[in-house]
Amino acid sequence: MFRRLVLAAALALAARAQTGGAPKGPERYALVVGNAMYRPLPQLPPAVADTGALEAALRDAGFAVMHRENLKLQEYIDALRQFLEPVHEGDIVFVYFSGYAAEVYGDDNYLLPVDFDANADGEMATRAVRLKAVQQNVDKKSQGLKMIMLEAPYALNMPISHATDASVQQPNPYESHQTLLAFAAPPGHVVQSPAGIGLFTREVAANIGKPGLAMRAVFEEARAAVAKATGNQIPLVSDNVTVSFYFHEPVAPPPPPPPEKEVITVVKEAPLRPGFPVSNSKDHEDYRWIPAGSFKMGCVPGDQRCLPNELPQHEVAITKGFWMGRNEVQVSSYERYVQAQSEGKKKKISMPEAPGFYHKWKTPDYPYPMVNVSWQDAQGYCAWAGGRLPTEAEWEYAARAGKDAILPFDGPNSRDKANFAGKQGNDIFEYVAPVHSFTPNDWGLNDMAGNVWEWVSDIYSSDYYRESPATDPQGPKTGKGHVMRGGSFDSLPDIHLRISVRKEGATGNAVGFRCILEDTPATNKQLGR
Repeated sequence: MFRRLVLAAALALAARAQTGGAPKGPERYALVVGNAMYRPLPQLPPAVADTGALEAALRDAGFAVMHRENLKLQEYIDALRQFLEPVHEGDIVFVYFSGYAAEVYGDDNYLLPVDFDANADGEMATRAVRLKAVQQNVDKKSQGLKMIMLEAPYALNMPISHATDASVQQPNPYESHQTLLAFAAPPGHVVQSPAGIGLFTREVAANIGKPGLAMRAVFEEARAAVAKATGNQIPLVSDNVTVSFYFHEPVAPPPPPPPEKEVITVVKEAPLRPGFPVSNSKDHEDYRWIPAGSFKMGCVPGDQRCLPNELPQHEVAITKGFWMGRNEVQVSSYERYVQAQSEGKKKKISMPEAPGFYHKWKTPDYPYPMVNVSWQDAQGYCAWAGGRLPTEAEWEYAARAGKDAILPFDGPNSRDKANFAGKQGNDIFEYVAPVHSFTPNDWGLNDMAGNVWEWVSDIYSSDYYRESPATDPQGPKTGKGHVMRGGSFDSLPDIHLRISVRKEGATGNAVGFRCILEDTPATNKQLGR
């Protein structure tokens, strides 16, 4: 079997040299597994179609592909070991699974082998493939780029012993280096069995074949296409990747004919679409592009819960585009900031006191938001990361994402998609939730409603809206307290779920922040653009 894999790798490299489809550099390896012939679980024919479609796209992109179907537990373990044998440091690895999956809350996600018995006794780690173990084994062989994709979990309408449910929980890409994780369904949801190829796999496979489409765009555009087609299946894409990667490099246009006389041509760069993704090499956080524009700030007419400090609604112009943190700054990122600020200094700074649910900042294996940070410390972090706190106007402009709505998702299901007091819909959390646990807004920003309150740069004034300038307002010039926006896990959804809610802030275990980066040459260099 290993000899067949080596031969496949050699053939792929030879084809790469002939077609020029992929650049020279790290080798590319893919493990594609589809489990369809389950017993005693219901069979899952789409898994076979899924693997065939993805294998073809990956081979065309220069990957040496090991394709396996209908694996029992030990067979999957053996296949992973054999697949990784030729992988070396820096190589690019793609691991794919289509089939049933299950989660154990607070533990991990598990890929179910075809001989899995839902009623059998024994812990899940002895009966199924633990996703963290896959990540760890891949990471041991290469610190290069890694992509782990699941066309899972397919719906399985039966209880599973020693498991929470036939679904997935929020993954943590930070458990391994340079890793992207892509699941066909978000936490708490399942993939309904299609007639043919799974929608997420179909879209990813099609995007892989597009020259010049960056890796993140391959998965993000597939995510958007599935969400649009289904209305309720929104794939999860999460990563800590800081390098650029193309399955097929951009095709250089043919050189223009020599001009008859000297002509000066001004080339205008195409504007970035709202929500365009980048990663900040300084703080390792993801950022999204927010274009310049105008919006109506404050309480929306017809909102029966308007508070005086949200009035009057007024037109505001944001004249410069900026990059905004995709999520609230994470504990791990803040720890890097504290370490960097303390290196080589006699007076070292330290982490603030941790709330009880973080147990001395030893958070679970998930990316959680930083809390208990003062406004001054939040400003200090953002300056270190190359940016600043957003103004209140910038924050609300980004939260609205082009909509003049009362609620962030403009409908009765808004409560189901945000972390507030109590539990409802996707909100299964007593305290803070891992970042990216809920649906992002139309500009790709997570948790602009709920989870933790967020500091903004403005000084607080209850009647500032009556005198606020119409262009790039910066807040009052004098005052003591500062504004925070967005609500938190202990906020009342009936009041604080509304986008226009604002209040004077105080440091606490339900208060965090996110940063923005101004659009400058220095910022673009930091973002690898």
